[in-house]
Amino acid sequence: ALFGLNYQKFSLSTLWLEDGAGDHFGINNVLPPDEKRIVTRHRHRALEIKQGVELAPALQGEFKLGWQDFTHTRYRLYLDPGAYYDPSLNYPIWLSRDYQEKRLTAGADLAWERGQHTLLLGWAFNRSEIVTGNWNWNFPYYDIGTSFIDTSIERTVNSFTAQDEFRVSPDFTLTAGIRHDHYDDLGNSTTPRLAAVWQMMPRHILKAQYAEAFRAPTFYERYNGGQPADIRPETIATTELGYIYKGERSRAGVTLFHSDLRSLITFVESPEYIGYSNSSGAMSQRAALE
Repeated sequence: ALFGLNYQKFSLSTLWLEDGAGDHFGINNVLPPDEKRIVTRHRHRALEIKQGVELAPALQGEFKLGWQDFTHTRYRLYLDPGAYYDPSLNYPIWLSRDYQEKRLTAGADLAWERGQHTLLLGWAFNRSEIVTGNWNWNFPYYDIGTSFIDTSIERTVNSFTAQDEFRVSPDFTLTAGIRHDHYDDLGNSTTPRLAAVWQMMPRHILKAQYAEAFRAPTFYERYNGGQPADIRPETIATTELGYIYKGERSRAGVTLFHSDLRSLITFVESPEYIGYSNSSGAMSQRAALE
């Protein structure tokens, strides 16, 4: 369900999304009995209000305030046949889990038109906390407790962005930007972006871009073992080169991508450690034709 309301420079938007899925291959890649039921459910609810302001003829602003919550539920997720652990157990071992997280967001953006430049400044605030992290299972020989994660965990993020779009000529535009994120539990990250668009001829456009980004570990990835794991954020650096043809009734384009991913967060299971950690990285190359 989606709802939006707009009046002049004010807007309000809400959403309610839910989905459910079957057991697939359980949690240990063991084919479960075909019980024909929903095992995993997700729910995402959000509310955001925005207010635009005109501070001057060439200076526009927007302020945002929002709320979100996420719920992830697994009911009797199949683990293994009971006889796998004890021949006397003639029933399957299952796990149920209930997780809920809520988030408050705020932000402010400014756009300033000055000559050949469009300057953008932004600030975003994000505060997340765990509401529920309960689980239980029916294995009789080991007590896993009632919670799989500390519900007192919180995270506050402040993000700052600055960007300059410079129209060098009517046919050539340069865009340079930088973003700085401060996580109160992980530290700082700064990522740049540089792009160029050149309209060689009226219907032929070339574009090039270099951008970096990162993904911080989720609460579950960092606190899967109880104590916070020493996990760094994932990073990605992408170079993009594209060509676009714009006709009167048609549009065509081809884009090439090259990405270097570092410190990928992966699940590790070994005699010494079970949980999430950083791997060395990966490289990805892609082509898109439209």
